[in-house]
Amino acid sequence: MNTREQKFDENLMMKIITTIPYFMHKVAHTLPKQEKPGTLNRTQHRTLWLIYHEGKKCMGSLAEHLNIEKGSFTSVVDTLIDKGMVEKTRDTEDRRKTLIQLTLKGKKLVEDHLSLVSRAVSQKLQALKDDEYRKFIRAINDLHEVIMKL
Repeated sequence: MNTREQKFDENLMMKIITTIPYFMHKVAHTLPKQEKPGTLNRTQHRTLWLIYHEGKKCMGSLAEHLNIEKGSFTSVVDTLIDKGMVEKTRDTEDRRKTLIQLTLKGKKLVEDHLSLVSRAVSQKLQALKDDEYRKFIRAINDLHEVIMKL
């Protein structure tokens, strides 16, 4: 067993799996509850955020990125279309592909939610000392950089 295998033990694996979701859970509890009927579920929100971040994408690529079976993902997209959040367009380079893009309503929802989440994260980070804050930001940036290489 090499050094990397020895260091990558079960405890480290649990930290990887739980840390970011735990942080987002802590942040989510500070957000105002959505009171409107028919609000979006977590998968629908994640889909909108992904499209917002990466631009229009084909359904297969979205489903793969979100780790959802393509057949199951169709109902997610159909619901978002029904709610006016996304629309389907044909890929101009490959007519066989259908692209999913945000509507103005979907973009506004993501931007409003992004603003709420940014304020909530900022509020949570206020509890940190300056050196802890810098360490947290550096760790997030390092983690992002490494994950993008995988």
